[in-house]
Amino acid sequence: MARPGGSQFMVLARSGALSAVVPFTELDAAAIVPGQTVDAVFDALPDLTVRGTVQAVAPAGTALSGAMSYNATIQLDGTDERLKEGLSVRTTVHTIERADVLSVPTSAVHISDGQSSVMVVDASGASHSVTFEPGVVTADRTEVLSGLNEGDTVLTSTAVH
Repeated sequence: MARPGGSQFMVLARSGALSAVVPFTELDAAAIVPGQTVDAVFDALPDLTVRGTVQAVAPAGTALSGAMSYNATIQLDGTDERLKEGLSVRTTVHTIERADVLSVPTSAVHISDGQSSVMVVDASGASHSVTFEPGVVTADRTEVLSGLNEGDTVLTSTAVH
């Protein structure tokens, strides 16, 4: 499960290795630290995704359109000849990564009295609430530590997963 720290707009500049300075909102910047993996997608090259690494995060923010923004310096690994200075790029910083974990859509999770639960459909087609222990919670996925099993059918407001 990966949690993007945010998708931000930036412009590439080249001075030696390909790098970019990317503004992040203070909420996203609080979760970004050097060494995290970054995916960069280029508006002009939609078929190209370049991996990178966060090199540094500015210790002080700047007011940008009335909100605080913190710049992160991203070192990109790409050497594709099509990459040019000034290309527009969108980045996703992987602030949390988990492999081989059970998760449910965060939109399906209900919290009441400190307990997390989801609606599960059983073999007969009846739905019932099941309490579970959550782990890492992101905007779109919630890790399941116990209480649910792989293959359970979980109801969301828009679809069955």
